[in-house]
Amino acid sequence: MVYDVVSRENDITALDTAANLTELGADSPSAIIVPDASHITEIRIGVSADLTADTLLGFSTGLHMFGSCGDQWLAGPVGAVGGTATTSAGLKISKPTVIFCNIPVKKGEQINLQGFMHGEDVGSLRMMVTVVFDGPIAGPCSRFDYREQDLASANTPVTLNTRGGVAEGDFKVSNETIKEVYVGAGNKPVAGPLAATTHFKLSGNGLRVAGNYDFQGNGLATQDDITASGALNIEDLVKYATEIGVKEGQVRVQAQEVEDDVGTPYAMCMLGFA
Repeated sequence: MVYDVVSRENDITALDTAANLTELGADSPSAIIVPDASHITEIRIGVSADLTADTLLGFSTGLHMFGSCGDQWLAGPVGAVGGTATTSAGLKISKPTVIFCNIPVKKGEQINLQGFMHGEDVGSLRMMVTVVFDGPIAGPCSRFDYREQDLASANTPVTLNTRGGVAEGDFKVSNETIKEVYVGAGNKPVAGPLAATTHFKLSGNGLRVAGNYDFQGNGLATQDDITASGALNIEDLVKYATEIGVKEGQVRVQAQEVEDDVGTPYAMCMLGFA
């Protein structure tokens, strides 16, 4: 088994619609063929936005990996756009989301990648995914799943039940352990000054032990001239290392914006299982 790194990318041009990540610059190598490796140990998801309209926008992103890696649903970066770019504020250099993992694969088999844009159609999102095989650092999780949903008003819990543009309901779990929780939200802002934090809560009959599974996400703030700022913000989700036992059943995640109504947050939660 040897260390190997493979990347794929493409434009995502439609909301809640799978875009096949089969390109790499001027080449079109199609799906990933597993090299002489036994595990995926790291996944990086990066996005950049080609905005086609000067307006207020917000988004979240998802990645579907399937094939030799099983059925994996991973959350990528989230973003917010501050309206008409009347100044030079519309510039952003962002880091990719980095997920260390331990997903078994078989040499010679195929891995397919599909990217998703959730929240609002920002025009075009360029997504690049890098997959590391048998790297020196591995994470604890071999299965990932996410749920997302819009938050319509402040201080009101909303159940996240959508994945890949389809209403999937709560997380389906079996005899596993939730080792990682990722939470956060993009935002379609409104004029401020306003400030809020995002809050996420897990519950359901799939939890082995009833407890306080409350997670703080990212903060969201707006200024009174945000609609003319042209600001573009792309951020990673907030990551928690956890030890939450689950059993056959369901786990529900609810999210809310706490304090002010800063616009329309697009909440995202990903769970990593082992």
